[in-house]
Formats: sequence, structure tokens, C-alpha cells
Amino acid sequence: MPRPEMYTNGMLLSLFIAAVFVGWVAQAWKKRTGAAWWLLTMVVQFFVLVLCVVAAPRAHLYPSSPNWSIVLTLATITLGTFPMLLIVATLPRRYHEDGRPRSEPHF
Repeated sequence: MPRPEMYTNGMLLSLFIAAVFVGWVAQAWKKRTGAAWWLLTMVVQFFVLVLCVVAAPRAHLYPSSPNWSIVLTLATITLGTFPMLLIVATLPRRYHEDGRPRSEPHF
């Protein structure tokens, strides 16, 4: 099991910031509920982080290896945040440019 000190150096902060960015994109760009997309991104990141920690090689077997917290952070952002950002980016806008809901016909 990886050492607890592996999760320092701003790893969790960077994951939080990445999730906030996904929520901001959903709120500002797509007019969706940003808090829901933030929470969903945090859940996905948590499960990807658990998967990466379980699959990570044992640090004592590789004493000359790089800092595993950087590797875990990049893997979690790549496998957890980018797919969520892609999903949000491909969603249709909730409102038209003039502020009408999408359900209203355009005359």
C-alpha cells in the first residue's frame, strides 16, 4: 500500500481545482448546474484515485522511482477529469443565446 505522505504536495487540492473547473464550464458555458457536475466529477475522481492507488506499484520496491503522488495525480486527472470535461463540453446548451429555454420553439 502506498505511504500516506504520498497524498501531500497539493495532490488533493489539484484534484479539487480540476473538479471546480469542470463545474465552472458546466455552469458558465453550458448553462447547466455546475455544482452537480462538480460533485459528479469528485465522485469519479475518488473512484479513479482508489483504482490508481490499488494498482500502483509498491514504493519500497522501486526506491529510485519518481514521486508517486505526481504519477497518481496525473493519472487521476487524465482518467477522471478529462472524460467528465469531454462529457460537459459535448452537452447541448440549456438555453438559447437570447435566454429562452431550449424547449421553446424559435419563431
